[in-house]
Amino acid sequence: MPFPVRDALGLSAEQHDFIRLARDFAAAEIRPRARAVDDAQTESPLDLWDKAARTGLAAFMIPAEFGGGGVTDMVTQVLVQQELCHGDIGIGNLLTSSGFFADPVLELGTQAQKERWLRPLTTDTPPLTALAVTEPDHGSDAAGIRTRAVRDGDHYVLSGQKAWISNAPYAQRFVVFATVDPSLRARGVTAFVIDRDTPGLTVGKPM
Repeated sequence: MPFPVRDALGLSAEQHDFIRLARDFAAAEIRPRARAVDDAQTESPLDLWDKAARTGLAAFMIPAEFGGGGVTDMVTQVLVQQELCHGDIGIGNLLTSSGFFADPVLELGTQAQKERWLRPLTTDTPPLTALAVTEPDHGSDAAGIRTRAVRDGDHYVLSGQKAWISNAPYAQRFVVFATVDPSLRARGVTAFVIDRDTPGLTVGKPM
């Protein structure tokens, strides 16, 4: 099946292969499940997450140096995401959610931190992750974050609340955005990777 617009973009055979993989996965795996998952409201198809991981779709945006698919150009990412979300937008976002977690680590982390937090996402059984930005009174206004990060010796203590965090019921690791000084707005915001079993972290019921 020809794709005139995509051909005009000058995509390589490898890029077309990723897009075709996503399209076939959406048709065979996502679309047949979409209505039931949507009607269930708070149930996620974790078996599809497992299948996407085994096919490489769950980690396609993570650089190859950490074991991922190495699709780091925005055009291909968008076209692959489009195919998955044509199957179902909620499921499509679930299956590619590692990218949301990975980006802050890639931008801000040291090489050792990248190895520690990203390589597990590229295995056949990766942990689910979440990006925790949104707060009850501030939506996705990252500059208005009220969750505080206070230095205490050689670590930080975080205090605050997040809301509407995708994957939260299942995530094993979170990137949590917090501020060291609310008066600084965006300049005071930083990010922390937190394991689910960290003392003091609680996760509410699915909404």
